[in-house]
Amino acid sequence: MAATARAAAPRTSSDISVMPAHRRFLVNGALYGLLITGALVVVLPYMLMIATSLKPEQDLFQVGIYKALVPSYPRWDNYVEAWNDYPLGRWLFNSFLVATIEMICVVVTSVFAGYAFARLRFWGRDFLFFMYLGAMMVPIQVTLIPSFIIVRNLGLLNSYEGIIILPISRPAIGVVAIFAFTAGWNDFLWPLVVVNKPEIMTIVLGLAGMRGEITPWGQLMAATVISAIPLMVIYVCFQRLFTQGIITSGLKG
Repeated sequence: MAATARAAAPRTSSDISVMPAHRRFLVNGALYGLLITGALVVVLPYMLMIATSLKPEQDLFQVGIYKALVPSYPRWDNYVEAWNDYPLGRWLFNSFLVATIEMICVVVTSVFAGYAFARLRFWGRDFLFFMYLGAMMVPIQVTLIPSFIIVRNLGLLNSYEGIIILPISRPAIGVVAIFAFTAGWNDFLWPLVVVNKPEIMTIVLGLAGMRGEITPWGQLMAATVISAIPLMVIYVCFQRLFTQGIITSGLKG
């Protein structure tokens, strides 16, 4: 009877306020747990990269999470040797040059094209717009050979101009400058096709060229860390614009 009376008694305001807070605590706990797990999955490769860049040669392939993430002693000479043995400065300059020019060209052309499609009324506008959307669906591999033939006939192989021509036609990265710069910095396939001179190579091609039958993994990871610093700085400085660009445009960086 007492239990029935307690069950039948009306809930006080304090009881009602406790239940939503408890539920919110559980939901927030589960949400933060998922976020932390996802963050660890994303951060773990970077931790392995940095740890490997500081390892001596004999510690590179040791088994175990602790040994993989913690060098026996930090070997900073890997960074010195990577900088001295490979033209990292030239590769970084090439990447900055190419990515900056691509960013400027993409932003300028996208602004004019976006204004024309959004504000102007002209014959064939809808047809051109759907053609524009259709071109976005064509992967770069489909146009790789004809683009290479065009660039070769123009005499632009092994030149900065040859690297920069093709990405201008990528409307998917033309919405925001940061997408264009990031795409230009990380672009690998097209520079690989049109460049074979070390002095013209971008940092991505240079890192790929460091691998061979005997790969200096310590120096390679050190060079990779150096190559990631500019993009990390850009993301930290413009992370709000980066996030807003993903939300408003629906693009993936």
